[in-house]
Amino acid sequence: MRSDLILGQETHRPCAARSFGENLVVCVCNTTYCDDIEPLGDLRLGQAVLYYSNQNSSRLEKSNLRQTANRAAGSILLTLDSRTTYQKMLGFGGAFTDAAGIVLQSLPKAMQDTILEGYYGPNAWMKTNGHMKGGGRLRGKEGGEYYQTWANYFIRFFEEYHKNGVDFWGVTVQNEPTSGLNPDYAWQTMYFSAAMERDFIKNLLGPALKSSPYTKDIQLMINDDQRYNLPGWADTILNDTEAAKYVAGIGVHWYEDIEVPASVLTTTHNRHPDFFILATEACTGYLPGQGKPILGSWSRAEEYVHDIIEDVSNWVVGWMDWNICLDMHGGPNWVKNFVDSPIIVNAEKQEYYKQPMWYALGHFSKFVRPNSYRIMSNFESTPPKGVKQLAFITPDEYRVVVIINTDSESHTVSINEATNAALFYNVILEPHSLATVIIG
Repeated sequence: MRSDLILGQETHRPCAARSFGENLVVCVCNTTYCDDIEPLGDLRLGQAVLYYSNQNSSRLEKSNLRQTANRAAGSILLTLDSRTTYQKMLGFGGAFTDAAGIVLQSLPKAMQDTILEGYYGPNAWMKTNGHMKGGGRLRGKEGGEYYQTWANYFIRFFEEYHKNGVDFWGVTVQNEPTSGLNPDYAWQTMYFSAAMERDFIKNLLGPALKSSPYTKDIQLMINDDQRYNLPGWADTILNDTEAAKYVAGIGVHWYEDIEVPASVLTTTHNRHPDFFILATEACTGYLPGQGKPILGSWSRAEEYVHDIIEDVSNWVVGWMDWNICLDMHGGPNWVKNFVDSPIIVNAEKQEYYKQPMWYALGHFSKFVRPNSYRIMSNFESTPPKGVKQLAFITPDEYRVVVIINTDSESHTVSINEATNAALFYNVILEPHSLATVIIG
């Protein structure tokens, strides 16, 4: 089981940096101290602020950015045009998994925020293989008593949480449904084809959700699997109007991104523009030989930013890490799938470590608030390979630009706006650095 929350921070304390090797720096938190982000405050028209991080020890450090009539010599020109908008953003955050819940018991109480639920599978007695883990499907004929019972389980789950003061924003039909084809799959899972998921939504789950006062407005998402299912999975379900009327969005995971181009997301959006696409799961350290948690790894923060930029440039409305926190081994995990996390908890020392991945997420989540829009933003010419960017306009009409430099040399980016092209904001990006610029 997994629940997700959007991250936020309010007060300012500097990073208590600790090094675990060259360019391996974490920020240490304990029961008496934890760093935070200096508040943005209100910006006047034309005023700009820079939040900056790098592979050394800078972590979302705030400074004022001067508007000037002089473009920096040799700079890369980036032009914003907020008159052209794309998708409305939901947000960025991390998953509150069972593992996160276990390790969070020793942490300060987290902020309460939007929660999203993702199902891994039903109880063993409901599956054809008789086990919660491993491939299988619901017993009986499609649409039969087991399918009805499973739809009822969704409603009961949400009703019980409501009794305890927790209501949910969204739910996915099934986590990675194609994994249910593998009889030896290590986790809990259950198979749905796209057609099976369509019919389950249309005939059982959709009507059940709409009939309950606690779930009638819940955002139902399909797929919740890899890019390789798209656009076909969405076509099968959303081209059926009776199924589509219950669906709000499409979930996608990052694990096969290297094999499938992000352009399939744009293709999916173009075919189904009324349904959002949300990146619902990602983590690093999951492949053999990757080292599981690497304390202070900047390269893993770069992986996150690269994927966020690629996804959001192709109509994705938000991005979720898999585990918001884990222990020093990258667990607990009952199938020994130890991975990395934005927060690593050292229970023995009663402290936890904010990884560079945490700050990478913060460069987006702190400033690209829900209901912001991605806007047009283009480099004048082809930028260096390691320089990527995204731009947004917030509900307060601030322009937010996130720029990363993964190269081993510095670059300067000069930002202007199409409606005021003679004025610039010059940003120096050191090697392996990340900047968020907010313009009033």
